[in-house]
Amino acid sequence: MDMVRESAGIKATSSKKKSKDNCVWVKPPNSSLKFNIDSVARGCPGPSGIGGALRDHNGCAKIHFAKPLGKYDSNMAKFLALKRSFFLFVASSWSANVLFILSLLNQTHLILLNG
Repeated sequence: MDMVRESAGIKATSSKKKSKDNCVWVKPPNSSLKFNIDSVARGCPGPSGIGGALRDHNGCAKIHFAKPLGKYDSNMAKFLALKRSFFLFVASSWSANVLFILSLLNQTHLILLNG
């Protein structure tokens, strides 16, 4: 099952709960969108999946996606998460108007200029 959802007006809430990795969402600059993505694989290869959320500088969610992948290793799952988020952004109405920031596990950031 592949799930993509465009959200209208859903706002991300900040929480003081500590996660296992102490990850904190950092908002993007004004007039930009940030896609936070993650991937998982159990085994090499093993069952894997990807997911992500596109938010604006106010934390308002624009797109969510989650998808099981089948049997892949963690590197392929990361690649497929990057590919999926890029294609979803390029196909969106926002791609011509805003700066795009991509974050994988709060470690990798790619900035793609519009237009």
